[in-house]
Amino acid sequence: MANLEPRREEAKRTRRIADLLCSAHANLRDRYSTYAAVLDTSILLLSAFIVAHTFGMDKIPTQTTVFGLRYELLIAVASLGVFGLSILQLRVNWKEIAAAHAKSYSAYAEVKHDLTRLMADEKIEESQLRFILSRYALASEIGTNIPEAEFLKQKQIHKLKIEISQHLDKHPGSWIILIRLKLFLRDTFGDDANKNLK
Repeated sequence: MANLEPRREEAKRTRRIADLLCSAHANLRDRYSTYAAVLDTSILLLSAFIVAHTFGMDKIPTQTTVFGLRYELLIAVASLGVFGLSILQLRVNWKEIAAAHAKSYSAYAEVKHDLTRLMADEKIEESQLRFILSRYALASEIGTNIPEAEFLKQKQIHKLKIEISQHLDKHPGSWIILIRLKLFLRDTFGDDANKNLK
């Protein structure tokens, strides 16, 4: 049994990291998907406005104003908006970034699932563990990385999610905003936080 404990500990540690990476990649996937959707919608609405003007420009008086601005100026602003947003769309590649994070999320989610199932067995086979760990290493290679500036923030979000989830298991009627406030006060001003900073 003593030889099995290192395997179980390694599986447990890898599963914990995979769980953190699942949360981080899911958050970044959703963020960049939202950015891309807002950008696409903005371009679509501005383009529709310009097309509508093209078909109906003969019926619109030249002195018409909208929100205090001449209609002709609005058309010019909309045209520049479409051009600028289209250039931005090409430069930021938010759809591709979201897709890369979605791919990483799927890979780490499979590893997490397999490790959870493996840890449920009384005996962890070395060959099974090594196979799953090889897939974990492959997920790091084929997917995308968490930006350095994002890692700590995503780790904090993940840890908060776990603590809030555990609290809600026992107190389902709790207000999530107040739980967050309680955790903030505890971890920022509590005795344990002060000791850790010394």
